[in-house]
Amino acid sequence: MAETRIHVIPVGVSLWNNVRNEPSRLTDEGGVRWSEFKRFSEQLSLSHNSPTEDRESEQTTEGRINDFLEKKETENTKSLEKLNDFLPPNRLKTDATAELSTFRSVTGGIRLKDRDTVLFLVSDSASAKYAALWSALALTGGERGRVRYLTNPAENLPELKHHVTIARIPELDIAATEQFRRAMRQLGRVGKGLLEMLAHRPERNAVLTFHLSGGFKAYIPHFQGLAEALRTATSPNNVEAYMLHEHSERGGPIPIPLRSVNREAMFEEIGQVTDGFLARKPNSQKRSFEGFAYERHESTGPSGKPTETYRLTPFGEAIMEITR
Repeated sequence: MAETRIHVIPVGVSLWNNVRNEPSRLTDEGGVRWSEFKRFSEQLSLSHNSPTEDRESEQTTEGRINDFLEKKETENTKSLEKLNDFLPPNRLKTDATAELSTFRSVTGGIRLKDRDTVLFLVSDSASAKYAALWSALALTGGERGRVRYLTNPAENLPELKHHVTIARIPELDIAATEQFRRAMRQLGRVGKGLLEMLAHRPERNAVLTFHLSGGFKAYIPHFQGLAEALRTATSPNNVEAYMLHEHSERGGPIPIPLRSVNREAMFEEIGQVTDGFLARKPNSQKRSFEGFAYERHESTGPSGKPTETYRLTPFGEAIMEITR
């Protein structure tokens, strides 16, 4: 029996970059003209270079995307309908985006198989959300009824099957450490939902397949870490990860080695955690997980004496959400 895959794919903005820089790559009809695209793209923030420039409220994005998927003719969806006419997603070539290129290399095509499910992970960037929408529609051949958009993905993942789901991860494109910690906690909750998806599958050979070529490159190690956390929480046979070299025209995907951490040893070393801080010093001389799941911080106490605290890393935050 063929494997059933749940594809987990971070999404960036390579589609809009290709519209701007290499439009001939996009469709078999010869691509698009940037000057024409720019006329209506401003409303969707697709022509901005910086993620901080293309903010729009989540309510606006969610409403626009869901109205479009439900084929409602509203003022809110006019710009997306124009984009659909201008750049039909079912005509996108396999190398139109990094996400589609990797999907093709892993599965052999860019159409979602009936037995598979896709989860696109996107940041707060409006252009990334719309890029994910277009890639999702490319995978379904333009069939809007097989695409879902979720603002709170961790609460709804187990019930999603054989669809392409776009899941927003708040603050994923923010560099500030505390905000990124919150994003990693959310990723951990998504990971827990993915484990529940596996548990609800009747097929014994269902596999979580991570595609690590798309999305914001700085976060690849963290998505790899999420894959390793899931591999730790389930079975090594249930989780895999791939990348595709950007200059590989028709080459195959590169499998990424994933570790499986000894959960019992990690929990024994870390002990109790409160608000991200370890309740005591790590219970191990080796401290095998220091720098990986937690870090040591030195400071000066009220008496002037040096004190030590131990805090989970952003990756540690994700692991704890998945495994507790």
